[in-house]
Amino acid sequence: MARALPADGELLTIEIEPKHAEFARRYVHRAGLAERIEIRVGRALDILPSLDGEQFDAVFLDADKEPMPNYFDWALRLLRHGGLLIADNTLWGGKVFDDAEQDEKTTAVREFNRRMATDPRILSILVPTHDGVAIGVVRG
Repeated sequence: MARALPADGELLTIEIEPKHAEFARRYVHRAGLAERIEIRVGRALDILPSLDGEQFDAVFLDADKEPMPNYFDWALRLLRHGGLLIADNTLWGGKVFDDAEQDEKTTAVREFNRRMATDPRILSILVPTHDGVAIGVVRG
């Protein structure tokens, strides 16, 4: 992603696991992209308030599933008009289609998908790839 950015572009990633963040830092440095990529460590819901007021061109969600509806709200708060919201695992192994599946993760992914499909602030599509990718554009 960082290589595709314009010359003044930056990438911010949030990683809950310190060992994964350290692994990423090593490879970001090796790739010569350390000046363009910032890695913050912690729970996304704890870090997102520090970003309030900033504007992003894109948000990619591949995170814990229970807070997905909260991540949707934060993404719309942080994305500029025309910005992209991309979320992975939106088919959740097909569980989102099974009404018998009522666990917290599945319910949260379903709610995220409902918001992507019905919120008038975003135009979206769910792409039925391996485990589903939702892509939305924030309306202006």
